[in-house]
Amino acid sequence: MNFPKELRPTDKIEVQLFDGTIVNLPTAHPKFPSWKEARPDFDFGKKPILNYKKEACFAELIILRLLLDQGWDGAWIETYGGTHYLRSMPKAWNLQSEHISIPKVKEDLLQKIWKTAKTKACFDVLAWHGDQLAFFEAKRKGKDKLTSGQIKFIKGALECGISPESLIIVEWEEAALSDFQYPEDKKFFINLLTNGDENQFDKKYKDCFDFRDPKIKRKEFNLIRNKVFKQLLSKYGKRCRLKIHPDCSKINKFDIDHFIPLSTNELNKKLRKMKPANGRKVPAQSFGSNNIKNLIIACSRCSAFKKHRIIAARGASF
Repeated sequence: MNFPKELRPTDKIEVQLFDGTIVNLPTAHPKFPSWKEARPDFDFGKKPILNYKKEACFAELIILRLLLDQGWDGAWIETYGGTHYLRSMPKAWNLQSEHISIPKVKEDLLQKIWKTAKTKACFDVLAWHGDQLAFFEAKRKGKDKLTSGQIKFIKGALECGISPESLIIVEWEEAALSDFQYPEDKKFFINLLTNGDENQFDKKYKDCFDFRDPKIKRKEFNLIRNKVFKQLLSKYGKRCRLKIHPDCSKINKFDIDHFIPLSTNELNKKLRKMKPANGRKVPAQSFGSNNIKNLIIACSRCSAFKKHRIIAARGASF
């Protein structure tokens, strides 16, 4: 079947049914970028929020969108509080406003499988293209497993004539962002730090960036903080390398600062003109790394003055 490249199976997973039968189901292993901006007001009980074409999505919806973009038709099947067929992000626990209709022949097939399997559990996505039909079940790598209801659903589907090759497990994980979310952000830093010289930027500053979740980076930083502080003190002594506050070093207290902040909302405000909404701050983006190239000794006055701001160079304020 002509699936999007992200959903093409690369191996199989062995599933044991309750009658002891072993079936091997095709498994795809895509990486989906995480959503770095404000979480939607409704997140289905803190489901992971992912990024599909700059839109916040659950994994189930990314799978469906990939298929729709490839010319397939389909729906996300959600059985919470009844049976709902969805194509958009839900806005509340009551899913009626997002409910869509699917062809009667597809709904009849689902009813037949559920009756045979004696369960209302289902794979997440049903998709069809001409005479081709497939089910996709999203499982986060290392965190999710097939439920007993889903195992019953597999058996029911097989008994209703669905091929094992049409029951696809999508074992997804979050992609580690290796580049800027927006091209204009990279251009901004290249101009700011190396006067537009991209080669010099990649050579000198590439290690200063890490686009992972800031919470993860902060946790990692706390583990290395004391060790790196001693290294920097040994190399530079107690001298502030920021020098951006009028009272720089007047208080003999020093700490580590991130030259490129771990996260900041400055570019969302300055480049994209985002405004606070619904009482929330403008969303922050993840930028700086814990690489020692991005860590500097700073006096307490300069560090507090800088906060999450981006500075042009040591001693020059943005």
